[in-house]
Amino acid sequence: MRSRRQALSALSRLTAGAAGVVLARSAWPGGFGTAPSRAERAEQEGAKPRPEFMFFEAWIDAKYVVPPVKAPAGGSMRATLYTATGVLEWRVTLARMTGPETVAAFHGPATERENAPALIVLPPFVLYEDRGAREREGRSQLTAAQIEDLIAERWYVSASTAAHPDGELRGQIKTYRGGVHGG
Repeated sequence: MRSRRQALSALSRLTAGAAGVVLARSAWPGGFGTAPSRAERAEQEGAKPRPEFMFFEAWIDAKYVVPPVKAPAGGSMRATLYTATGVLEWRVTLARMTGPETVAAFHGPATERENAPALIVLPPFVLYEDRGAREREGRSQLTAAQIEDLIAERWYVSASTAAHPDGELRGQIKTYRGGVHGG
C-alpha cells in the first residue's frame, strides 16, 4: 500500500500535468477543445500564413529560350493565384513573332536554364492588329504540387512557332514584387 506522501506526490504530478494541458489548450485562439486553424498553427510556429492571393509576372523574350534563339519577339504574362482554391487567372501577351504560335504553354518545374514538360497548354491566341500583339487570358486549376512549384518560381511560359518549333519565346514566372523603380 502507498504511503500518504506517495499518494500526495502522485496527485500533485497528475494535477500539474492536467493543468499544463488545460493552459495549453486555453491559449489557442479558438478556446478549450478547439484545434487551431492551419494559419494559427503556422503563426504559432513562426511561419507566415499564405495570403489569400498572390501575383506573378514574366517578361517573355527569345533570349530566354533554352538554348536562346534569334528572333525579335517579346511579351509579358501577369497572373493571380487564389491560394485557397488553387485557381490561377492569367493573361499572356506576345508580340513581333515570326508567325502565329503553334503551341503556348506553362511549363515546370524548371529553373531558368532548364527545360520542362508542358503542364498547361494555352488555347489559341487572339490577334489584336491595332496593337500588333497576340493575347490570351484564362483560368487554370492547379494541384497542390503545382502551386508549390509556382510559388518557388519553378514555372515558365513559352510559345513556339513554325519557324521555331522548340520555342521562340520564354519567360520565367516570378512572384510580383511591385514597388518604385528608378533612381
